[in-house]
Amino acid sequence: MQQLFQEARARVDHPNVIRIYFADKSQGMSFFAMELINGPRLKELLGDGQLLFSDVVRVGLWIAGALQYMLRRDIVHGDIKPSNIFTKDRFSAA
Repeated sequence: MQQLFQEARARVDHPNVIRIYFADKSQGMSFFAMELINGPRLKELLGDGQLLFSDVVRVGLWIAGALQYMLRRDIVHGDIKPSNIFTKDRFSAA
């Protein structure tokens, strides 16, 4: 949760990073408001079948760009996994 607070305070603005608009704690509970994304998660796409090589490269570049941007701001996501990666498009399964 500390990373979310750090990210919210840093005003992260990158096309491949979900924006966190507000983060706070109240009565011992942490909460945050973030950008709504209307795309499938990578986990869902992987469950549909194999991705084309070009799609794997595209998603890999999105992830690498986002991580590089965050690294320059001393922010570590700490939980990179297919269920935490939203995609902008639905790709064609091979």
